[in-house]
Amino acid sequence: MVMNYVGISSEDFDDIYTLCFARIKTLIISLTHKCNFNCTHCLIGANFRNKHLMKTDYLKLVINQFSKISTARNIVFTGGEPFTRTDLIELVEYSTEHKIFVNIDTNGFLLCDSLIEKIASFKDYIRITISVDGLSSKTHDDFRRIKGAYNRILRNIKSLREADVPVTINTVLHKKNINEILGIIDFFVLELGCSHSLIPIISELGRGKTERAKKFALSQKQILLFLNKYYFVKFREFKTVKKDKLLDVVIPKPFIPSDIHRSPKCDWGFGMIGLTAKGRFGICQYANEELSTIKSNNNIIKAWHEDLFKTLRRIDTNNLKGVCGNCKYASWCRGFCRLYAHEIYKDIFAPYPFCQDAYNNNLFPSTCLINTKKESFFF
Repeated sequence: MVMNYVGISSEDFDDIYTLCFARIKTLIISLTHKCNFNCTHCLIGANFRNKHLMKTDYLKLVINQFSKISTARNIVFTGGEPFTRTDLIELVEYSTEHKIFVNIDTNGFLLCDSLIEKIASFKDYIRITISVDGLSSKTHDDFRRIKGAYNRILRNIKSLREADVPVTINTVLHKKNINEILGIIDFFVLELGCSHSLIPIISELGRGKTERAKKFALSQKQILLFLNKYYFVKFREFKTVKKDKLLDVVIPKPFIPSDIHRSPKCDWGFGMIGLTAKGRFGICQYANEELSTIKSNNNIIKAWHEDLFKTLRRIDTNNLKGVCGNCKYASWCRGFCRLYAHEIYKDIFAPYPFCQDAYNNNLFPSTCLINTKKESFFF
């Protein structure tokens, strides 16, 4: 048994550390892999043929457990498409009764006046996040592969905002909407009062691996050029009028200018736990079987103390590989998305693929390296 400097075994020390610091703040639930859309980039390959696998009572059990142990009490309902479940409003109501703040990730298509009215009754405890990938039907509908989607979604967003429901717009950056991004921000943020999150990277997961998705995806050079030449300029404009908190970009810290302050995107294993559509607790809601647990089903507390999460909480520059193990910001983001790294490299300690590719292609900022003379390749 390994003892540390205070004479406590490493296993016991980890349990004490967990109790003191690693508190679950956010529970992200993939309610289903069923979806009414067929999006080009979907990382789980969701479709309308998939079935709902978790029963309402099981979800309420998990939510109730979470409410008793969480310090911040945030739940995200995602999918698939959450609104394909007829019990979604029931789950939202149950969550808010337990003083839990709810975020629903949706494509926005299945919303209607009666649903929006119900959602508005929870507006102090709810936020709706809707995917919008263009300023026109042509751009948005082509990427989401549903005709008429944009016009219907736009109407629903306007109705939500008229009801004073907080709305965040998610936009995936790609070749066909790159010239519309700034317009999307101006329209949805400045005119409709939404917040906005830009997702520059199409991950090679699910349908993101397909040739169709690859035709939409920008190269690293194109992504970084757009961010530095246009997006961060827009961000600074918002900063001067104190609206920068309405903008967010999902990309590792080394690629964000020092004058633009963003929080880490994902608190996996430390402040966040996921529940997959199969009812398994995992590193996140999309975790595969290797990164989720079956031993502690029905008990979020036991799952949080399993070896899987103990391993995740130990990830830092000492055991991360490739460029992540030589990055000044590794303790900040802890290797960014471990699910994507594991999917590509089959190693939980592998570098984040975007960062490693950038390093391999001389696009990773040398100022972000701990040791500029150390080779940080990973194959």
